[in-house]
Amino acid sequence: MKLLLPLFCLLSPAFGPVSAQDKRLVDVVPVAEGADALLPCALGSGLSVDQFDWRKDSGGEEKEEVFFYDKGSYYGHGRSEQYQSQQFRGRVEFFKERLESGNASITIQNTRLEDNGTYTCVLFKPQRHEVNVRLNVVGDLIF
Repeated sequence: MKLLLPLFCLLSPAFGPVSAQDKRLVDVVPVAEGADALLPCALGSGLSVDQFDWRKDSGGEEKEEVFFYDKGSYYGHGRSEQYQSQQFRGRVEFFKERLESGNASITIQNTRLEDNGTYTCVLFKPQRHEVNVRLNVVGDLIF
């Protein structure tokens, strides 16, 4: 049995390096309603990010546009906000200083119950890479 655990870890998609076409659920992010939620999305070290897209699965075939970055252009900075879902306008931040190290994570500020769902981060270079994150916004708990 001791031998199977390390072998399982090596074969499991939750461990080890990610291939360019890999699509998997990376994380479940729990957050209290009204708090900020960090949605992780990163390539390996040494790989710079110059274009990425975050979308929320709305249950149908269409996905809601959460945030798009393209070589320095993003909502409110050279990119029209008309394409961004109204739900996320003014509430999404990214880490510009971390793009050089392959980090395309975002923060959704002041989360709402309607923010619950599955989010997809698509990194376009050096090859297409997708990361899925489940956001679980929890309202007030009554004891």
